Amino acid sequence: MGRLAVAPILRLSAALVAALATASSADPMVGWWRIADEVQSTSYQAFRGLRLVYRVKFRQEGAWLFGEGRKVAENGRPLPASRQKPIAIVGAIAGSFVTATLFEEGHRRDSGGEFRWTLSDDGRRLAGTFQSDAADSRGSSVAEFVGSAGE
Repeated sequence: MGRLAVAPILRLSAALVAALATASSADPMVGWWRIADEVQSTSYQAFRGLRLVYRVKFRQEGAWLFGEGRKVAENGRPLPASRQKPIAIVGAIAGSFVTATLFEEGHRRDSGGEFRWTLSDDGRRLAGTFQSDAADSRGSSVAEFVGSAGE
């Protein structure tokens, strides 16, 4: 992950310090979430407009957020199990703001990125942006709660 590895970790560390200072006892992020990203800017034009969907199981420890899941669809088409590469997410919650770092296993190389979301009042939706070191991609990101952790 080279150039992406240090800067997001430093930003995440600062966000975690702020989040820990404002953590509440409620854990709104626990459970299964569907994350939908749309690439709006990229150095590789074939990625422009690409829509990616991830299914992630989040757990929360105070202000810390941990997620594991898989990329499950591209451009509205489900991916076969052999192409559903694992992802991991580590982040922090500060009030209604969520900042998280994504680590994605790729077919040719691993990649990483960052999410910046705002949590809805009902705690069931996140909206914001993502950026990735895969072709310097960035765009919109929306996540929706799809089920409890036991599902």
